[in-house]
Order: sequence, then C-alpha cells, then structure tokens
Amino acid sequence: MALTLVMAIAIVPTAVFAFNASDWQSGDQGGTNYGTIRQNPDGTYTFEGAPDLNTDNSHCGPYTKANAPDLSTGEFTETIDVEINPSQIAAAEKFAVTVSINDTNGNYKTELLANFQKGYNDAVNVAVGLDPTFSAELTEDGIYTLKYRYIDNTGQVCAQFSIEKDGVEIAKTQDIDMGALTSECGTRGYIWFSDISVTGGLVVGRPVSANYTAVNEAVAKANALNKDDYVDFSAVESAIAAVDYTLTMDRQAEVDAMALAIENAIAALQLKQDDTTTGGDTTTDGDTTGGTTAGGYQITAGADGVWAQNSADGLTITSNGDF
Repeated sequence: MALTLVMAIAIVPTAVFAFNASDWQSGDQGGTNYGTIRQNPDGTYTFEGAPDLNTDNSHCGPYTKANAPDLSTGEFTETIDVEINPSQIAAAEKFAVTVSINDTNGNYKTELLANFQKGYNDAVNVAVGLDPTFSAELTEDGIYTLKYRYIDNTGQVCAQFSIEKDGVEIAKTQDIDMGALTSECGTRGYIWFSDISVTGGLVVGRPVSANYTAVNEAVAKANALNKDDYVDFSAVESAIAAVDYTLTMDRQAEVDAMALAIENAIAALQLKQDDTTTGGDTTTDGDTTGGTTAGGYQITAGADGVWAQNSADGLTITSNGDF
C-alpha cells in the first residue's frame, strides 16, 4: 500500500520556503540511481525509490542540497510534514529521511537519519541513528511534523530530532553529540530520502490551494449590498456559506463553480418595490380624482392642478395624510 507524505522545509526555525521540485535531484547522478519524481494534480510530487538496490539492500530516493542554511550563522531547523496512514502501509515497507552537515569546505561531515518502517503491530516504528534510546510508534492516521534541529553546544555540534502531531510533541531524542566541532562545520548538506521501499512511493510537498480570487471578489460584491433592499437575499447567503476553502488546485473547477453560483445569486436578486406609486386617487366616497397615492394616503384635492409661471394665483394640493 502507498504511504502519503507531505513535506515543507524551513531554513530557520520560523520560516518555511515552498517546495520546488527543481531543487531536488533524481535519476542517474554519478552512476547512482536516485529514483524518480513526478508531479501530481494537487501540486504535490510523488518520490519513488530506484528499482535497483544499493549495497546495503536499500532503495535510493531523491535528495536536495538547495536552500542550505549555514550553521555558522546560528542554529537551524529543517521541518518536514509527513502524512502517515499506518493502515495503508504493508508490513516491512519503509523509508528514511536524513539531514547532513558539510564542513567549511563544503564536503560531507556528518548526518542524522530517522528510519520509518511498518511493523507487524499495525504501527509505523521510528528509530533514529546515534540515539539508541529513542523509539516511537505511530498508530494514528494524520500529519506528523518531523524536525531536525542543529545547534552549537559550547563548540560542539549537537542535533535533536522530534515528532509532532497537531502541534503537540509526541516524541523527541536527547541532544545528540554529532562528533564534530562547530568551527569545522558550514552549511547544511543534503536532505535525502535515502531508503524508499514503499509501494507507490511517497507524496512529497504540501498540496497547493486552488485559486479563490474569483470567489473572494464575488463575496466582496455580495457584502457590499444591503440585503434589506432585496425581496429575498437568502440565495446569496446560501451560495457564500457553501464555499469550501480547503480545496486544492486539482479541484479548481469546483472553486470556479462556487464563484459563479454567488454571481448568479446576486444577478437574480429583486429589489423591493418603492411604496410610492402614481395613479388615480380614490377618495373616501370612491370617486377617482386623478390624484397620487403615497404611503397609503390619498391626495384629496389638487392632484391634477396646473400652475402657470408668473400667474397671480398659487396652487393648492390637499392630502389626508399627516404633514
């Protein structure tokens, strides 16, 4: 079964840059096959391991060296969001993610690897290299945030790996001595899916939201109207309430239809009739004097009167309403 994985990477603890497939390497690189990358309709990418095995009996997967922070400027954190559904992964299927550190010359220095493998207990078991005391079991479906934190600890490089779900930390390693001096280290090296044997590969990258510009414009148009001016505004309100803001780019047609529904509801609105109408005036005895009815009152005299400019006489109009 396929494991779904969604990923976003932060170059500093509070910043996240968008996933870009062009930053990642796949295929043949120096005689090693690093698997394949293909784009999905929702803006994510599927990473698959190479069909041929390495000498350690693992499948290679894509890696990136792009957007690498420098340890000399302070600690940094790489954050990876992974959607893991244990019930959909076959027993023994696995993948690993590792983050390395280069030396000051840009050459490999050290790394920290986390391995995820489906066990026979309906859980995805997690182990982290260099910390034999760490273990975690992921049993619930959902998005797990994996954090690799590299810090300087009085001149020594230390790393910490943690797992969060719904903003709550559920597992964390101890501070791991990476066996290197901070003065010897420079940029982050690679982020590498080094062992992908999950059938169907891993879905990488956060799904891209559909474009809601037309919806927002239609909603703004509706909000600019005074609903009390219309006979029935409920169709507009219902069309706005029906908008689903969680759809991704592969469902853009549905979002466009929501915008059109709001526009159509606005176009179908009917203004309330003005209370003032012009026509014959009906007096209390039922006679029509050709007057004007306004707000339920009648013009009882002078409705058809005419005043001539420069005339010495004025014009009197009488109504049975209040002044």
